[in-house]
Amino acid sequence: MDLKLGYKVQYVEEVCKMFGVAYRQRGWFDLKNGYALWFPHCDDESKNDWKNKISDGGRTIIEKNAGKSALELLETNKRDYSEKRITFAKKNDGMYHFVGIFEINESATKSKDQMTYRRISSEYPESKGGNWLWLVIALVLVAVAGAAAYFLM
Repeated sequence: MDLKLGYKVQYVEEVCKMFGVAYRQRGWFDLKNGYALWFPHCDDESKNDWKNKISDGGRTIIEKNAGKSALELLETNKRDYSEKRITFAKKNDGMYHFVGIFEINESATKSKDQMTYRRISSEYPESKGGNWLWLVIALVLVAVAGAAAYFLM
């Protein structure tokens, strides 16, 4: 399965089926492989005591809970939850939009006293982004081979 920004579903159950997870009514499912499915409500309505907001052009999610401080949430998240979150945000159209893979931004959380997550990938599975490195290595090897051929003549 390939997920890219813009993919959306109407129900959390649809995503759970894609990942082979038994659906239960909640916004978090640990996949036990270093990833979790996360379904924050980022619409104009808050969900229970939670208020979430997408900012920075979709690269940041701010999470607030009326009953807990950001530092309490940070410690709980670090202790109990998977590091990478495959995130489907519920938006004002009522749909769950794939908005990327997020992880905790610990320094921003501590400095702003609000749980802050940063997007680390806009697709799943994550793009390793190393293709450019192989291109540079290949170009260097071609240049070295050309120089060696020149000096051996």
